[in-house]
Amino acid sequence: MYGDGVNLASRVESIGISGGILISDKVNYAIKNHSGIQTQSLGHFEFKNIIEPVEIFTITNSGIKIPNGSELKGKLKGTKKSIAVLPFENMSPDPENEYFSDGIAGEILNALVKVEGLQVIARTSSFVFKGKNVDVREIGRLLNVEHILEGSVRKAGKRVRITAQLVSALDGIHLFSESYDRSLEDIFAVQDEIAQKITNRLRKHLGETEHRELLVTAPTENFEAYEKYLQGVFHLNQWGDEAALNAMPYFYEAIEMQNDFSQAHAHLATCYLFQAFGGKMSWPDAHQHAIIHINRALELDSDDLEALYALTAFQSFLEWDWVGLKKTVDKIINLNPGKVNCYHAIATYHCILGDIEAAIKAEKKGLQLDPLSVQSNLYLGVYHAWSAQLDEAIRYLDKVLELDPKHRTATEFKGWVFLYKEQYQLAEQWFQKIEPAMGYRLHRSTCLGYLYTKTNRMDKAKTCLREIEQLDATAIGHTFSIDLAILHAGFGNSNEVFTYLEKAIKTKIGDTSMFYGAPVFNSYKSDARFQKLLDLVGTGLRVDKLQVEKIQPP
Repeated sequence: MYGDGVNLASRVESIGISGGILISDKVNYAIKNHSGIQTQSLGHFEFKNIIEPVEIFTITNSGIKIPNGSELKGKLKGTKKSIAVLPFENMSPDPENEYFSDGIAGEILNALVKVEGLQVIARTSSFVFKGKNVDVREIGRLLNVEHILEGSVRKAGKRVRITAQLVSALDGIHLFSESYDRSLEDIFAVQDEIAQKITNRLRKHLGETEHRELLVTAPTENFEAYEKYLQGVFHLNQWGDEAALNAMPYFYEAIEMQNDFSQAHAHLATCYLFQAFGGKMSWPDAHQHAIIHINRALELDSDDLEALYALTAFQSFLEWDWVGLKKTVDKIINLNPGKVNCYHAIATYHCILGDIEAAIKAEKKGLQLDPLSVQSNLYLGVYHAWSAQLDEAIRYLDKVLELDPKHRTATEFKGWVFLYKEQYQLAEQWFQKIEPAMGYRLHRSTCLGYLYTKTNRMDKAKTCLREIEQLDATAIGHTFSIDLAILHAGFGNSNEVFTYLEKAIKTKIGDTSMFYGAPVFNSYKSDARFQKLLDLVGTGLRVDKLQVEKIQPP
């Protein structure tokens, strides 16, 4: 026997211990429904001739030896210059000050991202452990880092007390623990001091030279505006259109207090993006409001990463400016390749150009910085589905549903994967779970209608078609053209498919630009009219690809 499977088995065997059984992540996924076999993850490992790190599991059944940390030390992939910043505990008398303790941890994390050569896990992954009593060694294993920063914040009147501890995720030993009692006006200096101590402690630990660099600059001189900003960030980080709606008043208040607060403008633009994606506002209206704040943020700070990332979203999903998008993404990469949003933007760019393989590579690089990210795992599930790697797609979608059991898009795409696998009964079960909300990518009746055409239930399929036609006729600020194109693809009505695809493309709304990747249109790609649609999108023209392979997370 020979091949990749045997090669990987040989590499896994090389790290084994006497009396233990180790398996790869793919084998673990294959046996997950066997209740008689218990497993536990040991972390990610790098192996010779294996391109990407592999998560290794150990069988934990009675009588089988489980490797301990000392036996695996030195074999783990995790870099010594890696850290996760956990949410700081709110020790203030007022529980409403939770926004402030979260904000302090978030700002320190953002400061550490600027340190060259330091891999910092994204906020979405590290804040998964908020309010949970999880051993730091387990957190280190799950996030694949060697260091954890934890702490607390006590805010009373105009004073603040911040305690920070740097802990080794390998053995749980505290590397340093310090407290800072300051006035609120000194908050930015405290954040910078903590970030400096952490980076220099890691440098010293690795035998490198310590040095001083400014990691935190005051975003505003108005502390009241900064507090409003932190409250807005707190709500925005709850994720979704409702969370963004709750955040918007705080960003507006911050801007009213300090109009040259670039970060508040940038985050407000992102809020409008969420409103468009959630169907709470039409894309043209969202763009009209958001572009004002994007331009203002970039006018104040041309290197504002949040503003640049918001700009990529509008270039991708409304303006369809692919040349401008590449310039913006290039700038983000040059400014900070440690920012996970950089890889989402790269992946989106390649997906729109029809290079799904490159999109997968970029999103996987982002996943290294944000391993528990719903967004990264979701897109990897979608991209693998579109590239016919269906088992891999389910693996990533299951991860999303593990993190968020009610995630609508993951539910929808799991149904599509089962449909592509021709497991129609399972596909219908998953499509039935979708909430029939108007503002999302596809209506539930679109998914079910297409399924009915594949299972020869034409009367039901026609009922779904009539429902979507009625919705399209009465919708304001929203179009169901892409839904109608999908349904007609199921019926095999090629003329209608191209009519509705062209109509959808001409609206330049949402993710219509990504239609090339959807497998439902595969049989139409040889039609000359398909190339004309690509020309309408602009991806039929030559646009240089980003060199994903050359971009390495710190």
